[in-house]
Amino acid sequence: MKTFRIYILLLTLLLSLINCDNKLDIEPELFLDSDAIMNNSDNIQSTLMGAYDELRGNGELYALYFNVYAEMLASTGDLSFIGTGLTVQEFIPKEITINNIWVERTWIKAYKIINILNLIIDNIEYVDESERNRVHGEALCMRSMLYFDMTRFYGSPYVSGQINNQLAVPLILTPTYSPDDAVITTRSPVETIYNKVIEDLLSAKSLLEDYETNGTNLSTYAASAILARVYLQKGSYELAAQEANYIISSRNYSLTSIPLEAFNNENNSSEDIFAIQQTVTSSTSGLPNLYASLSGTGRGDININPAFLNNYEVGDLRGGFQDNLASSATIDNITEMYYRGIGTLVNSGGINLAKFGNQYSNIVVIRLAEMYLVRAEGNFEAGTNHGDTPLNDINLIRRRANATPISGPITRNDIRKERLLELAFEGFRLHDLKRWQQNIGLLSFDAPNLVLPIPEREIEASNGILVQNEGY
Repeated sequence: MKTFRIYILLLTLLLSLINCDNKLDIEPELFLDSDAIMNNSDNIQSTLMGAYDELRGNGELYALYFNVYAEMLASTGDLSFIGTGLTVQEFIPKEITINNIWVERTWIKAYKIINILNLIIDNIEYVDESERNRVHGEALCMRSMLYFDMTRFYGSPYVSGQINNQLAVPLILTPTYSPDDAVITTRSPVETIYNKVIEDLLSAKSLLEDYETNGTNLSTYAASAILARVYLQKGSYELAAQEANYIISSRNYSLTSIPLEAFNNENNSSEDIFAIQQTVTSSTSGLPNLYASLSGTGRGDININPAFLNNYEVGDLRGGFQDNLASSATIDNITEMYYRGIGTLVNSGGINLAKFGNQYSNIVVIRLAEMYLVRAEGNFEAGTNHGDTPLNDINLIRRRANATPISGPITRNDIRKERLLELAFEGFRLHDLKRWQQNIGLLSFDAPNLVLPIPEREIEASNGILVQNEGY
């Protein structure tokens, strides 16, 4: 009960750190008494619990917005938005305005969490020695994950082999305790943020080695998985393969028996390397609200183009389609990856995705199937065989889905298509196309309107220190 009271106290104080009228939203409305709060081990650990809860928030990051940005900006017809929200309607045509409220909320939420994590790191010496490395590692890992994703959305893409001095987001590594601490910070180059993210993830991976791996908290394997993503995005292919192999060879995780079992779970599946936890009383329905159209769940604002299912061969469980559902059907009645919606709000009769059909299920951020795909691509591009061959890794994923194994030799296109098939609509597509330097429709991979604008309110509050992205 004591820990619970501390947790509520910290949320009341820490989550009021943000003043919506100030740059980067880090000016406190109530000031932290660091002697009373941040020099106590239990309090600091409860603060970290609050940061995990903020990752879910109201959908501003991993529970909805990051998925929408990646899938809608990458879409050239695979999906459509048929809802009425004007804010969301800007993403598919790539016509985002500088005062888009989703883009603004993402910025605010990310820097709110980053400041909480900076507070934890700044006071890490007060954490009990037995838990200090864990708390430090988790805070570094979470901050790195946020900076990596914020850089991918608000900065131009990393291009291997060149100096990546294009601007990303402000790199803030010290906490704000009071208005006097708040400093207007310029945007850092993409290269600078990538380097810091890698440095901190390597530290987190080491700090977390001796602690439990449960898929609930960020672990040494979660840090390794994010490292694998970073290395893949920057074209360090062998390093990406090595990190993915570290996770796979640990045998702490296993693929679910069929693809659909990896989703809609109120407890972590065997495949979850990291998932944001939800409960009936503490949940965000963001992804099911947009992707599902079932009895009591979802609006079905996102409609999947029937032609997209043609990417799957007949019998591939990842492309199965379920028709003629009863009007009372819930996610428990869904046996295929796609189904004809039966909800009454928006998309009744359209094609919906079954990956997001339970508003109380955990939000999967990293799962094992992705790591097999990372290892396959990393090994293929580097000409290495860390752990196994690209052919074997791809065929392992295909066999799980009841898809015909590739007889070989495997090609780059085989590997890239497998990412499309396995990770469809999970928030990867924009980042994949950018690192492959592939056009999106008539747009170049580095087109300015494939990058989010810096929110107008941040530009104005900074008195010109923050500069806007090209094209806005």
